[in-house]
Amino acid sequence: MREKNVQDVNIGDHVEYRPVEGGANTTTGVVQEIIEHNEPAGDTGVTVKASEEHPRLVIRNDKTGKETAYKPNVIERVWSG
Repeated sequence: MREKNVQDVNIGDHVEYRPVEGGANTTTGVVQEIIEHNEPAGDTGVTVKASEEHPRLVIRNDKTGKETAYKPNVIERVWSG
């Protein structure tokens, strides 16, 4: 896998991210969707606020399989796969 810039994240990319914003722990997952409009997202179906300027990334966690929407600033590293 090739490491990429965080700004270049795409659907299918493998990422290392902080599941709790501001937390020290990281985990890994795969980007499933990039949301650019307010819509239900992830396993809970909670409506997330998003726009083209402030997108949200739906990431499927490698350990749990759970899908959750995150702000791009929680991403630490990105690999294209």
